Amino acid sequence: MKSIIVLLLLLFGHVTLHSQNRSKDIKTSPQATGGDPDLKATLRGRTVDLHGKNIPFVSLTLFKDDILVISSMSDEAGVYQLIYPFEVSQKYRLTASSLGYKPLSLVFTYADTVLTSRLTLTEELNVLKTVAVRSRRPLVERRVDRYVVNVEGSLLESGNNGLEVLQKSPGVWVASDGSIKIKGNQSVAVMINDVVQRMSDSDLAEYLRTLKSEDISRVEIISSPPSEFEAAGSGGIIHIVLKKSRKDGMVGTLFGQYRQQEERPAYGVGGAFNYKIKNLYLSGSISAGKDESDYMATNEIQYPDKDEYSSITRRYNNNGRLMYRAGASYDLGPRQSLGAQFIYNSSRLDQYFNTDIALTGAEPLTGIAKSEWFRHPAQNSLTVNYSLIMDSIGSGLKIIADYLNSSKTELNNFLSSYSLTQENSNYRNNTPNITDLYSIQQ
Repeated sequence: MKSIIVLLLLLFGHVTLHSQNRSKDIKTSPQATGGDPDLKATLRGRTVDLHGKNIPFVSLTLFKDDILVISSMSDEAGVYQLIYPFEVSQKYRLTASSLGYKPLSLVFTYADTVLTSRLTLTEELNVLKTVAVRSRRPLVERRVDRYVVNVEGSLLESGNNGLEVLQKSPGVWVASDGSIKIKGNQSVAVMINDVVQRMSDSDLAEYLRTLKSEDISRVEIISSPPSEFEAAGSGGIIHIVLKKSRKDGMVGTLFGQYRQQEERPAYGVGGAFNYKIKNLYLSGSISAGKDESDYMATNEIQYPDKDEYSSITRRYNNNGRLMYRAGASYDLGPRQSLGAQFIYNSSRLDQYFNTDIALTGAEPLTGIAKSEWFRHPAQNSLTVNYSLIMDSIGSGLKIIADYLNSSKTELNNFLSSYSLTQENSNYRNNTPNITDLYSIQQ
């Protein structure tokens, strides 16, 4: 009798445990959410090569309707996860890219994630000979607070410019307008040899194109900057460390581009140089450009009372820019250096709008509206920095002093003329702005 009671208790416990586990599975099933966008789900997978070997530090980017929504990076074992409020039956596009491999792009419909569980990347044939270099020095290192891309001695060392190096670095997103982000939507500050580059996105992108990958030692990608960095970089920092020339002399580059946009031209020219004599390093760059373009927009509205409104707007853009930079660095000894950098950039953004207006109905109205929008932003900055290395692991003292002057004049003229003269209007708005900023950090 005692044996039968024990047997029944064991059987009852097994059934209860099985029921609880099944209930837990149902709660965590993606289908149970019903695609509620307020509930975030996790997309997991692994990045491997054609031989099934894990690929670490692969950049993953998720798009919804061709809009970037989130990005991440696989870990040392090639495992990745993307946490996002996925919608059932919604199509998404997932891209994967890594140095030395061909970019991968695939489209899937949530919650069918079979394709995303194992992302297989194909190795670039033209970089197969770099295995020996990789074994001597890792291309990507993961440290406590940053990723380090060792450009020197890698496949990135030749044939690229500074912007292309960032485009190929893990976790970095470079948009078509030149803006640089990490983790998909996190704006960053860009530093070169400990000096923050205070430029607009377009000016910074133009300057990075003047840098040669042969002059870059490494790129540090810091998503959560420690307290040693200024607050302007709290959203993330990309630190580009340049090599110091080993031979005296000067090296320079020139560049130019031109494109025709229907009847309007767009062009840019510039150059850069690096000069070394003993312990003194000099560098500089200059670039200028102009962009003209035309746009046309139409608008038609039908009202419940049968009135109709229509308009045609023609816009002409006449944009110009100028940027130059000068820098100097002097080695006071084997472990300390003093440097200074001056940057000036100015833009002229002029827009002209002409709109023809027609309103038909009980009270017909025709007219024309003209608008002019002139923006002239300018910015110049001076940075002085002192660096002292105290030991072999890189501990040291850094003092950085900054001066920034920013000015912007914005003028808007508006004139409208209608068949009903009492509707005519004319106004002008002028908003100048000047800012001076001083800072010092240690």
